[in-house]
Amino acid sequence: MTGGLTRDCARGAHDDDAALNRLVESVVRRSGTSFYWGMRVLPPERRRAMYAVYAFCREVDDIADGSLPAAAKAERLEGWTEEIERLFAHRPTEPIARALLGPVAAFGLAKRDFLAVIEGMRMDAADTLRFPDMATLAHYCDCVACAVGRLSNPVFGIARALGDPLAKALGEALQLTNILRDLDEDAALDRLYLPADLLARHGVRAGTPAGVLAHPALAAACAEIARLAGTRFDEARG
Repeated sequence: MTGGLTRDCARGAHDDDAALNRLVESVVRRSGTSFYWGMRVLPPERRRAMYAVYAFCREVDDIADGSLPAAAKAERLEGWTEEIERLFAHRPTEPIARALLGPVAAFGLAKRDFLAVIEGMRMDAADTLRFPDMATLAHYCDCVACAVGRLSNPVFGIARALGDPLAKALGEALQLTNILRDLDEDAALDRLYLPADLLARHGVRAGTPAGVLAHPALAAACAEIARLAGTRFDEARG
């Protein structure tokens, strides 16, 4: 009798894991990301882990970019902060967080990196966005890009001694490139990721995003960001 109950419990746990794995894979599929095909070539355990990490990032990113009022976004992101605490206490309730239980244990994923991603989404979720200085921009890049790399590299099998510096260099390079690419799109949303101290160095007074983008010295400020991105790409290749 006891043996039968044990087998039933084990079967139930396996079925639950399978359902969670299908859920996070469906999130990746629906997103339309090209990363899906790269994840597909990973061995099964690593593939399932990357699906779960991506599903988490997609979930909080969708909150930040969604149409809810800023206060509602902040509340939902705070809920995810609490859920990450539950995850690392081995009692998550959200399906995506439950799908992360195995990857966290298997690959040593760090709580601080999940929390950093959420913090970056909080910054993006504000009704308006302005950065006072380059240090704030670097912190933002760390949250929304480098932390994702720090979560992904252990799953790929890259040791932290190599993976964390790589995540920093490549994460900053890619995020700075994205910022330059999306200046117009972000300005339409009242977001300006070019920090005030950088703009001031080039004679651009920080104001409305539209005003900054129309300034004749904007190109010089963008060139400085582009050089920094190039340096970070070189570091990532090195």
